[in-house]
Amino acid sequence: MKERILNFVAESHRPVLLADIISHLRCDAEAPLAYLQELLSEGELCLNKKGKYCLPQSMGLFRGRIQGSDKGFGFFVPEDEHVDDLFIPPFSLNGALHKDRVLVREVQPEPVQARHRRQARPMGKRREAEVIKILEHANTRIVGTYQKAGHFGFCYPDDKNICTAVYVSKADSLDAVSGDKVIVQVKKWHNDGKNPEGVITEIFGSEGDAAIDILSIAKKYELEEEFPEKVIANAQKVAVIEEKDFEGRLDLRGEFIVTIDGIDAKDLDDAVSLERKENGNWLLGVHIADVAHFVAPNSPLDKEAWQRATSVYLPGMVIPMLPRELSNGVCSLHPGEDKLTLSCLMEISPNGKILESHICESVIHSKRRLNYDEVNRALRGEPSEYEDILPFLQEMKELRDVLFQKRLAAGSVDFDIPEIKVLTNEKNELIDIRLRRRDAAESLIEEMMIAANEAVATEYFFKQAPFLYRVHQSFSKDRLTEINQFLAMFGLEINCHGGNIKAHHIKKVLDAAKGEPYEQVVAQVLLQSMNHAFYSPDALGHFALALPYYSHFTSPIRRYPDLAIHRVIKTYLKLGFLKDETAENWYKEMAQTAHQSSKQERRAEEAEREAVSMKCAEYMAGHIGEEFDGRIAGVTGFGIFVQLENGIEGLVHISAIDNDFYEYFPTEWCLRGKDSGRVLRLGDEVRVVIHDVDRQKATIDMLLCD
Repeated sequence: MKERILNFVAESHRPVLLADIISHLRCDAEAPLAYLQELLSEGELCLNKKGKYCLPQSMGLFRGRIQGSDKGFGFFVPEDEHVDDLFIPPFSLNGALHKDRVLVREVQPEPVQARHRRQARPMGKRREAEVIKILEHANTRIVGTYQKAGHFGFCYPDDKNICTAVYVSKADSLDAVSGDKVIVQVKKWHNDGKNPEGVITEIFGSEGDAAIDILSIAKKYELEEEFPEKVIANAQKVAVIEEKDFEGRLDLRGEFIVTIDGIDAKDLDDAVSLERKENGNWLLGVHIADVAHFVAPNSPLDKEAWQRATSVYLPGMVIPMLPRELSNGVCSLHPGEDKLTLSCLMEISPNGKILESHICESVIHSKRRLNYDEVNRALRGEPSEYEDILPFLQEMKELRDVLFQKRLAAGSVDFDIPEIKVLTNEKNELIDIRLRRRDAAESLIEEMMIAANEAVATEYFFKQAPFLYRVHQSFSKDRLTEINQFLAMFGLEINCHGGNIKAHHIKKVLDAAKGEPYEQVVAQVLLQSMNHAFYSPDALGHFALALPYYSHFTSPIRRYPDLAIHRVIKTYLKLGFLKDETAENWYKEMAQTAHQSSKQERRAEEAEREAVSMKCAEYMAGHIGEEFDGRIAGVTGFGIFVQLENGIEGLVHISAIDNDFYEYFPTEWCLRGKDSGRVLRLGDEVRVVIHDVDRQKATIDMLLCD
């Protein structure tokens, strides 16, 4: 009905009356009213001053979301990709806040003299808009700090892009005191400049508490460390392995199987075995925790896991997808214990080709728990507690090298960009910030997991099974010109016929930058230019890995998509097929799971990124006044971002470069001094001093050392 109404209004090419819609639909007068109200509230339709229905664009209105700013103004980010972003001055927001979905109209900027006592817009010529209607409030639940003011108080949001405090009456304050960290549920909105009104629903700490910043981020993103009682009860009931559970499984308890993880890992969901056959081929076993044995579909455990979709790892805090009875207990592949698994057994030729693969239910008994640090020491020939299994580790390293080279030869892109590692103590107090590089141990496990993921995805694609694939696509053709302008500064180019970008084109550029001072900058820009990987029920290919079929099979303790495909695999192993009706229903479920998992993954990444940024700011607060070497990692109209050798980034604001007036040249990715001609270009090495740090905003201000 809604689609028919929209089509009629669009095809009319003029505003229409309710009577026109009723006549066209040939329905009762009451029939379309509810649908029309929905279309109005969603911003799909608008009413003009004469009460006629029309499309928003016909009235010069656009739908989109607000990108807030701690300066009070905002930006309109349109849903229609053909519409430009628009600047919204504070007085034109009309009550809209960060991430709100709105209708806006473009307006002519007011003369500066008409902005008496109003916050000026940023410098530069910008097209402006005003909010006409708020379609959806995004911030109904706000995490912040409470400040008492007489018989009432305000919650000041932790998210500084929400630049409005929430009014809280004494009756709604839960007797909070100034400095309490709280969660406020907004109950009333105003568009006349008044603060929104809310109710405090939780007090979870005070400013100054250890690790309260990380807990605040978890609360902000609604990442709950604790599980509901019924989920815990369900976990405690099923977290048992009985002798009968081993029946019908391939018994691998006599095989030499090990886990290799970080030294502080607690959820061990993958183990490996490897042997060299007489014919020179390898027999690789990737053994994954059989979480689906314990988590029944539609059980309290399953519903909670589906909602969470992923475990989240914040500095000093793990928010698991499954309760610890499973994630750290019965499902975790601890050494010396019989564990239920799904095994992918692959015979691999000396040139890295998977000749045959077999997936089955199994039972294993891990012989050793290895950690990355000790494995790396052993492989480097340094003294290690793993010297007794050094031949086994060297065999794994040899297979890793073969698989890796085969993948690169096929055009796979290897973005070897170090990640920031935040080290905390038992009290969640910050110890150090370091760069975590991918060494041999991490890489050999990664290659074996990739092999298993590919083998599983390929087999079930050709079974035409309802499945979940990990999909990655390149950047759009529209960005190719812009990226090549950037690469041209280093004498590089993505040279592809007709804009048909393949992974080997990217690999060629990365290979050319290898070992150069600008290597990391080129890799980061190319990686950031690509589309985000996501989950899909359709095999759309994995660009970076240059694979047509790829899934996530190896981490069902911490990723719901892995658990979902385990259920498909186990069903096929038991029945050999699916009825058409069952397959159709499962495909629909896979589509829903793909959407939920992709959404929750992005949320987890945002939370992790924000938490690391906050800890970086905390770390650098102890280094104000000190000098560091760095490299320009970003150039904007308001300054340059400098990345230090430990991976931490800070901003040198353009107003703080006081030896000249600098202009921004976006196509050259640089700032250039008007008088001196000095160029500050992306990738340049610079020396900076730490000038100021705002831990709450997670910002680090730097100055150039001349």
